[in-house]
Amino acid sequence: MDGSSYEYQYFLKDHLGNTRITFNETGTIIQEDSYYPFGMNMAGLSHESGVDLPNKFLYNGKELQDDFGLGWYDFHARFYDPAIVRTTTQDPHAEGYYSWSPYHFVANNPISVTDPTGMDWYTSTDGTATKWQEGSDDIDGYTNIGESYTMDLGDGVSITYNQSTAESMTETALTEGDWETQREPVYDDNGNTVGSQNKAGGEGNCFYQAGQMVNNSGATSLGGTTNNINGTDNQINYMNLQVGNGSSIRVHVDYNGDGEGDHWVSISSRTSNLTNNTSTYNFYDPGTLWQDQGTNRNNTFNITNGSITGTTQYSGKAYKIVAVRRNN
Repeated sequence: MDGSSYEYQYFLKDHLGNTRITFNETGTIIQEDSYYPFGMNMAGLSHESGVDLPNKFLYNGKELQDDFGLGWYDFHARFYDPAIVRTTTQDPHAEGYYSWSPYHFVANNPISVTDPTGMDWYTSTDGTATKWQEGSDDIDGYTNIGESYTMDLGDGVSITYNQSTAESMTETALTEGDWETQREPVYDDNGNTVGSQNKAGGEGNCFYQAGQMVNNSGATSLGGTTNNINGTDNQINYMNLQVGNGSSIRVHVDYNGDGEGDHWVSISSRTSNLTNNTSTYNFYDPGTLWQDQGTNRNNTFNITNGSITGTTQYSGKAYKIVAVRRNN
């Protein structure tokens, strides 16, 4: 523009709000922009026509600050540098995300997550969106889903929020289908599956069944008591390591109160409380015929008084871990 006139410009954006095409009121394309996932401009697929001054509102719809070759985007609460995939200052809400660097950008997931102000997270996938705002006022085009929301980050990891505060993170090693694989299908006269039962012989005992579930997570639980891990601190550290790598673990539990192992179960997930730095461990129990009981979300171990204890839902028995079996 020459300072004495103006021209309307229009943007075509993708699902993340990235400006892809800039054109004027006559339909003439002024600018085309393509981006690498974290916001760097793809020069070979971008073009400026020279018809008008270039548009600076680009990645996530934010203004590019390119004076002196800076290349930062203004996200209002802080600046973002796509060259290093980090913000230049700390997240104002960093205390809500203890598991993330205070300089992280959109939880390292730019394909489905945006950060419209540099403060809270907004998601958009397949034409739907999830975002947080203070209060409960209606937002045009959105439905109030309550005070909490669980965000799936992929690879079995999810974060649960209460309002804008990240309260817990869950790392999952087993799914309900993994529990069923240690069972044997039962068929009716027409060959239809009507249920399941324990496998015959040695494959029907809890040691084998728990090991089969570990195998389903991509690990192999070792045999022999020499591969037992004893001592609560050592057991916790090993379980954290394995679940953090996406692997289940076979554990030996005492339910008679004599300190001896009576039964084997498999750790299915770990949930870390991000506000008090404690953890609980879910387990799958092969001791029941019913999947909904064997995989019940209330089958949990907690760390209390120097021991790892919990209760299985199908029988109500109290479990105490006496040994953790190593994986290969």
